[in-house]
Amino acid sequence: MILYCFLSTKHLCQKRRVPFVGIDDFAFKRRHKYGVIICDPQTSHPIDLLPDRTAETLKTWLAQYNTVIQRISRDRFALFREAINEVFPQAIQIHDRFHLIQNLWTLHNQIIKKVLPTRILKENKPSPSSSPLPLTKQEKRREQNAKQKWERAIQVKKLKGEGHSIRHIATTMNMDWRTVKADLLKEKARHRRTEKTFKTD
Repeated sequence: MILYCFLSTKHLCQKRRVPFVGIDDFAFKRRHKYGVIICDPQTSHPIDLLPDRTAETLKTWLAQYNTVIQRISRDRFALFREAINEVFPQAIQIHDRFHLIQNLWTLHNQIIKKVLPTRILKENKPSPSSSPLPLTKQEKRREQNAKQKWERAIQVKKLKGEGHSIRHIATTMNMDWRTVKADLLKEKARHRRTEKTFKTD
C-alpha cells in the first residue's frame, strides 16, 4: 500500500498545485517509524509522502508551495501546527472530521466533570407515594399453601398437647406419621416475599 502511494505521488506531486491540502501521519512500522501523507481532501488522492513527521521535514515541503496553499486540514499533532504557523501563518487550519469530533468529545467530558459531582449517593428511603405491587397468581398460591400447612400444624400441636400419640394423630387427620412429626417441629413461617413498589402520581 505504501509503495503504491509512493509511485502515485511521485508522479502527481510534480504536476498538482492545489490550494487545499490534508496532512496526516501514518506508520511505516507501528511505534517505530512514522511518515506523513499529504492528500487533496476534495478528491482523496495522495499528493506526496514524507519520510518522517518532524517539523523540519514538513516545513521544507510546505515552503515549496507557500504561494499556492490557502487551507490545510490536519490532526491534533502539535508539530504540524508549529510547522504550519511558521511557514503559513495566514493559512486557514482545519481539523478533519474525526479529530473535530474527538475534540468536542474531550470538551464534553471536561464540562461534565466540572458540572457533575464525582459521586452521587443513592437514597434508600422509600418514597411516600410508593405502594406495594399486587401479588402474582403464583405468589398468592404459595401464600395460601403456607397458610393451610400452618393451620394444619396448629391442629397437630393441639392434639399432641392433649396427649394423643403421633400414630393416633396421623390416623385421625389422615396423614403420614412422618408429616405429623414434621408439623410438630414446625414454626410459623416468616413472610419472605420481597416488597416491590411502584410510584403513583
